[in-house]
Amino acid sequence: MKTLQACVENQTVSSSRKDRVKGLRIGKSLSLVCLMGLVTWWNVKINSYVNESSYIEQQHHYPKEGRNISDIDKTLQVHTQEGLGLVTRNETFIKGLCTTVPDPVCHHVIVVPQRKVSFCSGAKVASTTTRQYFFDITNDGSLVIPEDAKYGVHDANWTRIAFLDPTPREELLSSSEWTHVFFWKNVLERFVSGYLDKIKNDCTKPHRDTLPVLAHYREFGFSCEKHQDFEAFVSFMENMPVTKIEGHFSPQTPICNVKNFPFTDIIAADEHLSKNLEILSEKLGVSHPLEKKVTSRHRTGAKDKMVRFFKGKEALIYRILAIFEEDCKVLPQSCDVDDVIAALKD
Repeated sequence: MKTLQACVENQTVSSSRKDRVKGLRIGKSLSLVCLMGLVTWWNVKINSYVNESSYIEQQHHYPKEGRNISDIDKTLQVHTQEGLGLVTRNETFIKGLCTTVPDPVCHHVIVVPQRKVSFCSGAKVASTTTRQYFFDITNDGSLVIPEDAKYGVHDANWTRIAFLDPTPREELLSSSEWTHVFFWKNVLERFVSGYLDKIKNDCTKPHRDTLPVLAHYREFGFSCEKHQDFEAFVSFMENMPVTKIEGHFSPQTPICNVKNFPFTDIIAADEHLSKNLEILSEKLGVSHPLEKKVTSRHRTGAKDKMVRFFKGKEALIYRILAIFEEDCKVLPQSCDVDDVIAALKD
């Protein structure tokens, strides 16, 4: 551990994350050996999972000491997917999951036994659309949305993988008859969506002091007066320990443990989501449900929206990518901003 710390310290350009991002932009990077050592240490240190039922107040637990963001070059952030659960099944992980191996995935993976499918995603990843889809294809009356549900389909009586007994849990994770789906969203688009919804919009509400996301960040010095501006909010998030980032802005890949969970399908919440859900219906052998127009459009014109949003403030793109360093390494396509950068240069 001391060797790893020394490795990081010796290659850090500055103690402030803003300065480190400057290093990122000019191409200065950690050595690959040091980086992989940091990734290995990080994965070992994740040792707890969430067990809260409220959709909006989900908190994700990571190492208490937070993370050490280094001056990682953008190109070095993008690694291959070798080692993802999609590629091979980790038998040790499967046998110990949610028993001897606590993990955030235990709370976030939802199983639908009737269709032999499970799914997982973070907040702000088309979660209403995807949950409505699985609710509709179940279609046997076993899933029920309470009449007083505050968050609609999110409040249905879903079965989380943590609630299964060890034997059936191990069997479904090892069976080739089951389909396991991970939904992801472009990091930049997800961050902007979360900001517009939970920060900019919520800060204008008269009852904002009672809103859970704003209340959560107030504990760390957030205020609408100081941080409602987008760049000010990015600066605020750069100084948040990753252990304390709430669900709408936390990294996507750790909560679903994409590196180890045996996902069979990885689907982007983008303009192709509706078509990919149709393909999934065919794979599962179910009639494809009709989608509500209000929830079926994702990333339509997303690049143009991002270009308009970041015009004149391109540097913020790299600062946001640095916040989501882990997603960029585990799932490189989630941090693909090449089209946006090219459009901003035109």
